[in-house]
Amino acid sequence: MLSMAETLLKPELFFGLVGAAGTDLEKVGSVLAKALHTADYSTETIRLSSQLRAIDKFKGLPTKDYFDYVDSHMTAGDDFRRETGRADAVALLSVGKIMEVG
Repeated sequence: MLSMAETLLKPELFFGLVGAAGTDLEKVGSVLAKALHTADYSTETIRLSSQLRAIDKFKGLPTKDYFDYVDSHMTAGDDFRRETGRADAVALLSVGKIMEVG
């Protein structure tokens, strides 16, 4: 845990990368992580698709074929948002993960 002085000098940073299907977010994330490491920050990557697959109902979502992956995860995300009644339901899964990692 950082002290108050350390927190003021080096605050926690959170970045959310969002892109259309087919966008190479891993490359963008890698470049961002390298830049943060040069500023003496450590990084943690949290993928919303992994958080969704952590829910029993969605454990079996495909991860190999790109088109099956995109279609099934979009459908599952829609389903999860509908069931919870929250447009931000999938994003909230990552907040829980941030608290775990923190």
